[in-house]
Amino acid sequence: MNWLAVKACLVVLSLVVSLAPVPGEAAPSVEALLAEAQDKWQELVDISLFLSVRQYDGQGSLTGELSGRVWASQPYRIMRLEVVEPDILEDQVFVLNEVEQTLKIYMPVTEQILVRNLEQVSQEQGLDVDFERLTKLPSQDNFNIELIRTEKAGESNQYVLRVEGREGTPGEEVPGVQYFWVDAVDLLPRRIEAYGEDGCLLGVLTIGDVAINPNLALEDLTYLPEDAQIIEQ
Repeated sequence: MNWLAVKACLVVLSLVVSLAPVPGEAAPSVEALLAEAQDKWQELVDISLFLSVRQYDGQGSLTGELSGRVWASQPYRIMRLEVVEPDILEDQVFVLNEVEQTLKIYMPVTEQILVRNLEQVSQEQGLDVDFERLTKLPSQDNFNIELIRTEKAGESNQYVLRVEGREGTPGEEVPGVQYFWVDAVDLLPRRIEAYGEDGCLLGVLTIGDVAINPNLALEDLTYLPEDAQIIEQ
């Protein structure tokens, strides 16, 4: 099983879905960003985007990469990832269903669907899968969040946020530091870099082709070939 793809499914919502627009051109404070994101969270129904993930071993060597299209729905509590690259995983489909607590993985080469318990997968990968947690920015109660600069990216600006676990809170269980490059107009991340406690790069996630509230249908989110063999683990 490609655990990089699984982790991409579980992590991308936590990095992407929660942010909402903040009016004005001046860089807002972190407090303003978080307050506006909280206010706008109820407006988020679903989202589609294209993501690319690169994973490193902490010593600078690339250990895995993945790119694909993601669709996620808040009311259905379902996320779908269709893999584009690498070639060996092309056309694999991951369907994460929080209501059913299942992760279904369609493998076209063998025409099989692997079904895993979502809670078990979360425990194995050290990830807590809860849609609300996965669709909101880190809380300042648990994380130190700093707006460190504004950068020009093409015709738009991006805010760069530094996020680190706060000592004495559950956030300290998240090691290292993450940097978010956030579009200043729609406030959606375009790039996230994760570093270990020693400062070594652990992973890079880039995001593009974002569509907010595209009115996703349940059958499109969950569709898998009916004639595929089902294997439950």
